[in-house]
Amino acid sequence: MPLPTLIEGLLELVAPTTCAGCEWPGAVLCETCDSRLERIVPERACPACGAPECHRRCHECVGRTFPFTATRCAVVFEEPAPRIVILHKEAAERRLATAMAQIMAPTVAEWADGWADAVVGVPAAPSAVSRRAYDHGSGLAAALAARLGRPVARPLRCLTARDQRALGRAARAANVAFTCEPEPRRRLLGSSLEVAAVMPPANVLLVDDVFTTGATAAAATRALLAAGTREVRVAAFARVLRG
Repeated sequence: MPLPTLIEGLLELVAPTTCAGCEWPGAVLCETCDSRLERIVPERACPACGAPECHRRCHECVGRTFPFTATRCAVVFEEPAPRIVILHKEAAERRLATAMAQIMAPTVAEWADGWADAVVGVPAAPSAVSRRAYDHGSGLAAALAARLGRPVARPLRCLTARDQRALGRAARAANVAFTCEPEPRRRLLGSSLEVAAVMPPANVLLVDDVFTTGATAAAATRALLAAGTREVRVAAFARVLRG
């Protein structure tokens, strides 16, 4: 038996895989909890902010403008979606990124085909990455990029100081900030190593786990546009509804 398979089997004995939604053993997301997720139909959602059933007149973002050109969200942020997001983010359950990406992919598949030059994740704050030992934003973006067959880029750096979850719309907008840095690309030229700085792609599919007010996506978009990106569209796993 290969060593990785043996290790995986031993880990299952010690800490069996359970569903993020109901804790039933066997999978990180069982079929029942998957079916409980309220899917958002893109054609019936607001094209600007991704709110469901707002394709004609959106009550969620009325009077607002965003620097990104479109948003699509996969599910409504109601159970079991919050548990999935929390376990992926706070418990660093990396396998949930694959499950979330599988659910997100159909909503943005047409953007990946012929438009998106790269998939970029909204990175977590350095303090959060240090605490969790995992950047959930980059992990989700990499999983979605693999699902869509598009390259992933990591030009964004988070400068956010405070946790966004307890903040209102105005405070979120003032709190969150990003910088966009050229990515190094290394290649061998004979016996020497050449390092070149590559600017952000022209068309970026920006990925986040939750879309609440749009403040985080807007701040990340402004950083990308300032660095030379031409257009940004947003994909999120879940959409919080204001009610």
